Amino acid sequence: MPEDRGSTVPKLYARQRIILNLLLEGLDRKSIALHLGISVNTVSGYCKEIYRHFRVNSQAALMARFYLGNGGDVS
Repeated sequence: MPEDRGSTVPKLYARQRIILNLLLEGLDRKSIALHLGISVNTVSGYCKEIYRHFRVNSQAALMARFYLGNGGDVS
């Protein structure tokens, strides 16, 4: 897994990078919402943006990209 765990991925806003890191740690949406003090719906919106950015459809697929060393940014 990359050391920065997504912190240097271009084209993601700071909040998206934070949520990306929490997703890669295996936290679910409810846990992320509690951790950040935001609603689950807000987290869901960020997750959709992140999944679209990396062209995946689930947290498992996102994690697989990073664990396989293929977490690079897509155009």
